[in-house]
Amino acid sequence: MITKRPYLVYGNVILSIQASTIHYCNPRRDGLPLEEYESVEAVLFRKGAESPFLKPSDVGLDPALDRLFSNIQTNSGDPSGGWLLWDNVHALQAALETKFGKPQKEDLHG
Repeated sequence: MITKRPYLVYGNVILSIQASTIHYCNPRRDGLPLEEYESVEAVLFRKGAESPFLKPSDVGLDPALDRLFSNIQTNSGDPSGGWLLWDNVHALQAALETKFGKPQKEDLHG
């Protein structure tokens, strides 16, 4: 069973960190606590619009962070950060927090 994880909302920007059999993560297994994955998949999008996914530079972050989102593209062609190591996730979270403030956790899965 795929575990739906809460989104982290930074202002009007949402960071979704996911891991399961259908996400680009390691291991590709369902049901583990997120912190037990060696790597995870992350996407950014604007609140109220789950598509298209965005690169970090699209929301005003350092374009150097775009490299984290260049290793895969979703079926729709939107950028996605696959197999992100936790150091990279934490760097992305720190950049978002610096720009937008502390995140709120929200369950926007509906």
